[in-house]
Amino acid sequence: MDKLEKLINKYLELHPNSETPLNYYNLLGEDKLIEVLENSNGRQIKWIESFTGDVLDGGMIQYI
Repeated sequence: MDKLEKLINKYLELHPNSETPLNYYNLLGEDKLIEVLENSNGRQIKWIESFTGDVLDGGMIQYI
């Protein structure tokens, strides 16, 4: 959790007006969220919902 906390703090310093990446924790899990934050390279991240068929919780991360 220390690595995740450091990455989140760094992200929020770069993007103070964006929502916290912790909102994606339950969707992605700790390891995937760490990977997303490491690969963001200073870009903002956003969850894009995609509802298909009977699936109501689908989606993906998009770098902005």
